[in-house]
Amino acid sequence: MLQAYQAGSVTQEEQDTVNTWLAQAPENRLVYEGLVKTNKTKPELPGWTQSIDVDAHWQKLAVRIDASEKLKSRQVYLQKRTIRRRMAIAASLVLVGLAGLLTWYSLGEQTIQVTAGLQTKEVTLPDGSKLLLNKNTQLEYGEDFGKKHRSLTMNGQAYFEVAPNKKLPFKIHSEHALTTVVGTSFDLKDYAQSKEPVTLSVTHGLVSFSVPETTGKEWLVKKGEQIRLDTQKRQIAHSKSFNSETLLWSGHLYFDNTKMKEVLGALAAKYSKNIRLENKALEDCLFSGKFFEEELEEVLEVLSKTLSISWKYTNGEYILSGKCQ
Repeated sequence: MLQAYQAGSVTQEEQDTVNTWLAQAPENRLVYEGLVKTNKTKPELPGWTQSIDVDAHWQKLAVRIDASEKLKSRQVYLQKRTIRRRMAIAASLVLVGLAGLLTWYSLGEQTIQVTAGLQTKEVTLPDGSKLLLNKNTQLEYGEDFGKKHRSLTMNGQAYFEVAPNKKLPFKIHSEHALTTVVGTSFDLKDYAQSKEPVTLSVTHGLVSFSVPETTGKEWLVKKGEQIRLDTQKRQIAHSKSFNSETLLWSGHLYFDNTKMKEVLGALAAKYSKNIRLENKALEDCLFSGKFFEEELEEVLEVLSKTLSISWKYTNGEYILSGKCQ
């Protein structure tokens, strides 16, 4: 009926009925306009659809039409039959409108879902950003990602290398927080059903972190810093550094003025090798650097050249010696 109305191929009686229905409530006209747009655009589902009460609108319509019948009770039977017919047509319009609304929704922006099951998963987004999803992590974004927006939802943990784009900020909606960046690298952990703290660890650039419950509150997290949100106590801790083992799951090693004692602990955990310092004085030496897929020997070479120390492999263990400069 609505399609025929739009095309101008309805009878005068049907046209009057549609016009009456459109005038009954703003929602009716919005439904009609939505149907018209389905062949032209792909709009997002509007929020007002959640509040539509079909039964209530039908009852209001029936009451108005019934009142109209009482006012015209002295008219001939044919006129009464016409009114009843219009009421039936109006009822069908409500159903057709809702059916069309479902069609409108289905033609909205399609979403793409990515899931990492029992293994980590590498993902390259349409905007060029690269992600490494940890196990049991779900990611979802729209087909217009990178064109009209850069918003996505995540449940789990991922290491992000975000492509710079000042016009389209990169937004991550997770269970407990909203994380916003322009172009940077960081690790975000937020599992919906977990009692573990939400953690944001930044390895490059600047990241904005906010929590829905704290309206207007924003934390700016710089390179080498970390945010920890206790989801049980609703408390946030902003640290100027984070444990280098935080990123081990992703294969990344990140050190920012990190003591050698902690550096060797992270290396031992990543490569499952025995590594020790021959001189305890080396424990307090500071080292900064980033590694990803390098072999242990390559990392040790960088350490030795940076700190002017030496290393050797003997009796199944790696030994570092010397004095840091």
